[in-house]
Amino acid sequence: MILGIITLALLFFLRDDYQPALLFVRKFIFIILLCFTILFFSLRTFRKSASTGKRIGILVFLTVFFAVVYYVGWNLKFYDYMKTYNVYNSLQRIEIVELPLTQNERIQPLRNIFSMANESVGETKDVSLPHPVRVDGHNQWTMAIQPTEKYVWQGIKDNTEEVFSVSSTTPFPRFSSENRIPVTFSIGESLKFSRNTYNAVVQRLNPWMLFNYEPSDTYYMKNDKGAWVQVVSLIKWKGFFFPYPTFGGVMVVENGEHDFNDYLERITIGKGIFISPDEMKNYEYLTKQNTLSEKVSRLQAESLKFLGGFRDPLPWNMKTAVKIPRLTETIKISNHL
Repeated sequence: MILGIITLALLFFLRDDYQPALLFVRKFIFIILLCFTILFFSLRTFRKSASTGKRIGILVFLTVFFAVVYYVGWNLKFYDYMKTYNVYNSLQRIEIVELPLTQNERIQPLRNIFSMANESVGETKDVSLPHPVRVDGHNQWTMAIQPTEKYVWQGIKDNTEEVFSVSSTTPFPRFSSENRIPVTFSIGESLKFSRNTYNAVVQRLNPWMLFNYEPSDTYYMKNDKGAWVQVVSLIKWKGFFFPYPTFGGVMVVENGEHDFNDYLERITIGKGIFISPDEMKNYEYLTKQNTLSEKVSRLQAESLKFLGGFRDPLPWNMKTAVKIPRLTETIKISNHL
């Protein structure tokens, strides 16, 4: 009984640690069930068979089957191919006559903003990845000035106490004190254990959401009351055959200092207020914002390679398929040249 109580307590308090394993099962549930079914019936036939030749045949079949699954599914990336195809089928595609225009175009690229922001803070601080958001009717790059990950003790005891809010429409962004907003968050992307944004948000998910949702990008913006909040984009996995990621809403974390009550809340029920995609229209500060995860956004863009049909992205076709280069691959190529 004591062992059972301890096990239940660990399952409750450590759900942020084992949730990636639950997501792995969710993402590959069809392949896992298929492999276990084949393995179960093959081993049962193996045990019932008295013929040595038949037993050898079963072992050869299992070896070939799992080798083919690995080679086709992972080496040839057929699983990713089917996942991207499911994403394409889930899109609401509308053909446009002319390209949309904007009066608030971003001037500086993200990596420039990230580098300049990091250069303007001290050695004991880091800057979170910038995101363009709408703040008080203006388009801004916002990012947290948080304790550096180099020093573990800082990540355990310190708060996130400042946020950068820099105009995204100027060619000369200023990272001076006028754009450093004093605001305290008890959880952050660089903080440790239950104070980490990912861990705190996962603790907030109910048992069904633990299998289907995962936190992604974190945005810093003002809510409808004018208070700064963290808005964590959620990814929801859909489908049984080759599950695919979609937008699952957001988790909103309010600002506040770290104390004992905050600690109890984090380790028991987590932090944040869940807002589903259908409810976001009721919050003005969440409308006209790009809170879609970069991971999902990129996959949706890549899925447009199926505009020419299911077989068009295959290497020997590719008549209309578009391939989006990855920055790391581009850097490697340029360095090699």
